Amino acid sequence: MKAAILIGGKGKRMGALAADRPKPLIEVAGRSIIDWQVDWLKSNGITDVVLLMGQNSDKVVEHAKRVSNWGINVEFVQEIERADTGGAVKCAERNLKDEKHFYIINGDTLNNMKIKKMKPGKYTVVMALSNEKSPYGVVKSHGSKIIQFLEKPILKNIWVNAGCFVATPELFDFLPERGNISETAWPKLVELGKMGCKKFKGSYWRDIGTPKDVEMATDDIKTGALKF
Repeated sequence: MKAAILIGGKGKRMGALAADRPKPLIEVAGRSIIDWQVDWLKSNGITDVVLLMGQNSDKVVEHAKRVSNWGINVEFVQEIERADTGGAVKCAERNLKDEKHFYIINGDTLNNMKIKKMKPGKYTVVMALSNEKSPYGVVKSHGSKIIQFLEKPILKNIWVNAGCFVATPELFDFLPERGNISETAWPKLVELGKMGCKKFKGSYWRDIGTPKDVEMATDDIKTGALKF
């Protein structure tokens, strides 16, 4: 089973944390993001990882070649210039086209979703969804009286793209040579009824986009929230 990881992000919002390393090598609780991701993928039965490399991915490649305990086959695919997410996945067509289905993962998320439960079925793409956590305290009131206060609760009826999907090779027919996958392939697949979803209620998920996210994810790991 194969999974491809998009590792070309520049980490512009990471500030000093990304000054000397690309985003996937930023450490969370003493380990790089990509190390956490590989462990998670292995727990889901993934045996081969394809790293989709951007223009600043050399250090990630060096790290992958240096890490001997990953225990997984690693392939490297260099994106074309200005590929964006859609073009990056398109560049991996040769590596993935012979698979019955495969997974694509954003290189800046941490989660423990059981993605091995996701299968395309009748769809070309099935996207993993996660409950979003409110960034603010939520107040319930009756007239002028507060009757309940919830500190940053999980928004049970709001689902977000978890940065992971499973797809069949038909996906490559919808991908641009260059372009954002959300703006190109997704609208076409939705229009044709070829895109489904899998909701992961209660699973851990966090986007690692800022130093604050790194801090919160580190706290989460220390308290045992991220378990595979």
